[in-house]
Amino acid sequence: MQFSFGIAKDFSDYPHFFRFPLDEPLVSPDGTSYHRFEIHIYNYDPTLAPPGKTSVTVSFYTTNRDFWIDARKNDRPKYRAAKTEFTNKIIEILDQRLDIKDKIEVIDVATPATFLRYTGNWKGSTQGWLPGKNIVAPSPVGFKLPGLKNFYYSSHWNQPGGGLPIAIKTGRDVAKLICKENNIKFRVKSRVD
Repeated sequence: MQFSFGIAKDFSDYPHFFRFPLDEPLVSPDGTSYHRFEIHIYNYDPTLAPPGKTSVTVSFYTTNRDFWIDARKNDRPKYRAAKTEFTNKIIEILDQRLDIKDKIEVIDVATPATFLRYTGNWKGSTQGWLPGKNIVAPSPVGFKLPGLKNFYYSSHWNQPGGGLPIAIKTGRDVAKLICKENNIKFRVKSRVD
């Protein structure tokens, strides 16, 4: 889950990321209990907010994604109320640390239902999978499907961790594989500014 805030405040003196333990657990409407809080302050990127304003995000993992997906599908008022309730709890914690309550101009909340709706990712996942006990084991998800000629698969599911960085990396790996299979030297074109 990701909670994004557009805040009319300059956070240039703050670190871009920090986490801290909570005095009391923060309980999500889906029943997940959180004992720490992580804040990402995008004060290092002037393209994300006008001068004097800052984008701030708070993210949480949940294993109870079905709560969010089912609520959105079957009971929109319940879904919206749950998002609002949890957002308000997060704002209270943010306000204690950053003094922002009266400076919030924009709020955007992305739940597993949001990720499922926009990306079609399995159960609203934002990332692929985590490795098991053998963290150096090869990926169970290959770049090719047996029996399907000239098809290559690249996504955040190809390697542990997932997300956009893995999708980009596996795209490059597939390009290298295609070059190798066609006896073409793989080259990286330098970026020209």
